[in-house]
Amino acid sequence: CWLLTGSLFALITPTPLTFCGPTRFRFYQFWLEHTLGYIAIFYMIFVHGMRPTVKSAVKSYAVLLFMAVIAYAVNTMIPGANYLFLAKPEAAPSVLDILPPNFFLRTAIIAAVITLLFGVAYLPWHLKDKKAGKV
Repeated sequence: CWLLTGSLFALITPTPLTFCGPTRFRFYQFWLEHTLGYIAIFYMIFVHGMRPTVKSAVKSYAVLLFMAVIAYAVNTMIPGANYLFLAKPEAAPSVLDILPPNFFLRTAIIAAVITLLFGVAYLPWHLKDKKAGKV
């Protein structure tokens, strides 16, 4: 769930397009990082029959919140640090530009959007289970 939702925003507003083009390694690194994960997910779903569960979404969300706490600590200790883009929006235009600068409000909105996107990512399996009578 995390990769399905998190990489979506990066692919919608890719920062490397602002700072570098196809002549730079960072350009290809960005696209490989954010698209190969989708290939891995769909491989696991269609070849190995794996699927997301509510339990896996909760675990993923808990790890993300734990990482956000660490990112907050690092962002406050290192001047100019912006891990998980929690301190401020990116230098390049992105979806995060519409969020308020207040850290706690920004984090609450990001958490709400992630929760919503986890739900959307899980929805096909929920509907499949409901149709099969498992829910």
